[in-house]
Amino acid sequence: MGNAVKMGDIGTAHDDCEATPVISGSTSVKADGIPLARQGDSLTPHSPQSMTVPILWVSVPPRLWA
Repeated sequence: MGNAVKMGDIGTAHDDCEATPVISGSTSVKADGIPLARQGDSLTPHSPQSMTVPILWVSVPPRLWA
């Protein structure tokens, strides 16, 4: 089974930008009570310009749904 990305998990660094945490996630799909991130959810801006960074889609088995 693949890994899920939860709100608060740290993204990956790229180019000259440091890694930052995921700041949005699902209100209805959670793991261990923490919202899971979905494609299009935001990470903390991490460049001189304010921006959001989409993340990869995460498949979550129904047994992990809150």
